[in-house]
Amino acid sequence: MQLYKRESIKKKIMKQAIKTLGIFLSALFLLTACSSDDDTELIDELEKELGKDVGNLSNLLTPLYNPEDISWGGAPHYEQMGEWGTSIDDAGRYRGAQFYGTYDPIEKLYRAPSSVEDLNGIFFVLDKDYELRLDSMVEIPAWEGLPECSRRLDFYSEYYKGVPVYSGRYEFQFYGTTQGPRIINFTGWFYTFTNIDITPTISSNTAMKIFSKYQNATIDNTWKCKLYVREYNLQSKGKKVGVDQRLIYEVIGPPAQHYMDFGVYDMSANLKAEIDAHTGQIIVAGNSDFIAY
Repeated sequence: MQLYKRESIKKKIMKQAIKTLGIFLSALFLLTACSSDDDTELIDELEKELGKDVGNLSNLLTPLYNPEDISWGGAPHYEQMGEWGTSIDDAGRYRGAQFYGTYDPIEKLYRAPSSVEDLNGIFFVLDKDYELRLDSMVEIPAWEGLPECSRRLDFYSEYYKGVPVYSGRYEFQFYGTTQGPRIINFTGWFYTFTNIDITPTISSNTAMKIFSKYQNATIDNTWKCKLYVREYNLQSKGKKVGVDQRLIYEVIGPPAQHYMDFGVYDMSANLKAEIDAHTGQIIVAGNSDFIAY
């Protein structure tokens, strides 16, 4: 009788195990089928927008660059240019300038430029393709050496043919004088491009779906997607190897966590991808804090 009971228990355990395995395999099959359906839907959407065969979706979902392939532009060097002391990066961009002079402080201010337009043709070129748009102004306390002078910071963003330039921006410091405002220094980046087509081929919704597929994450109302013109400074083993310029979508997705030896450290960053707006190719993806501009 005891042997019979043991055999009965074994049979029940085996039946339950087979049943559980069947449920697991069925769920796996459904998940695979759904994933395949999702792939097909995304490929169909891309082919309709691109007007050509996409081929293997995994090719688009494999980032073209790793975050470490992109540099921050290298260490700037300093040059004196007339009455300006300038900071220039290895791509030749003016990353900042300070107005100098051997005059007394008030005279120096009066000699400084009075508007951003006064710097056009010196540190950057504003024309039908390039513009700097004022985003905001911040009033700051007067400098101790010139208590009678008010100060403010003006923040400008760069646009190329009407499209915002990724990380293209300048911060200008103005001093107020009896003869009007004067620019005493500025910092930032101004990029130039080689005839980039600014009309995207794929939509922002498709770009988000591409990142959703890559990240295996569900799109929600916290996700963001914005069109940019972008320059990548490429490096290998710490040395600059080239420049890549593209029209991209920056897709900001779910929060990112930075893993350290002692656990998880919240960087208050997000996972993101930069996606070619003409091909759907993921250019780079990862923690937004660790992707250079």
